[in-house]
Amino acid sequence: SDHAAYPQKKATDIYGMLRDKGYLVLKDEVEHFDPNEDFDKVDMARSKVFVTPVRSYELFINAPEGSKEYESIQDQVLTMLRTWVDKEAGKCPILLALPKRHAALLGYWGDQCGDIIYFMEDGYESGYPSADVQRPDPYVWVPRDFGAHHGPYLPTARTKVSSNAAFFLGWGEGLKKGYERNPEQLGYMHETSVVPIVCHLLNIAPPDQCQGNVPR
Repeated sequence: SDHAAYPQKKATDIYGMLRDKGYLVLKDEVEHFDPNEDFDKVDMARSKVFVTPVRSYELFINAPEGSKEYESIQDQVLTMLRTWVDKEAGKCPILLALPKRHAALLGYWGDQCGDIIYFMEDGYESGYPSADVQRPDPYVWVPRDFGAHHGPYLPTARTKVSSNAAFFLGWGEGLKKGYERNPEQLGYMHETSVVPIVCHLLNIAPPDQCQGNVPR
């Protein structure tokens, strides 16, 4: 259940916007920047913000954390994302953009965590641009080919027939028969709870690195 996918409505080019506004600078020009393929082309000496392979919805600030420069860049980029408007739809393609200090609320923490975390509005996708599509807006357009995605959205993204949320199904001694958790009343169970549940049912201690807990 990890790979549910929400249908795409619009394509966007956030990296192009970061480049045009001078935050992301490349050594060599590429038509469409892909952090998984083009990370070595990032000019770290001149970039204020950069992205890394795999963690493409986290932005890293190229300044000492806690410095005035760091906080200024963070504020500027957050404002840019939060005030960005799809001219055709009249809405912001970004559902949520947070500084690192608030990211733990959504499960982002640790040494690898980005300095800015952002989630796309349902149906908007970044990183899959089609070069041959006419774009009245340089950063938002209707794609040539439609797909479905799960990476850029919150886990609660859903349609009438599908959901991005994972599900947990368990059977055995110690589990209530026929029980179904109501997330609207009890909140969502987290994936970090799986190991604690298994350890609890086996009556063994969880690993030292375990960060989850047993949902009752």
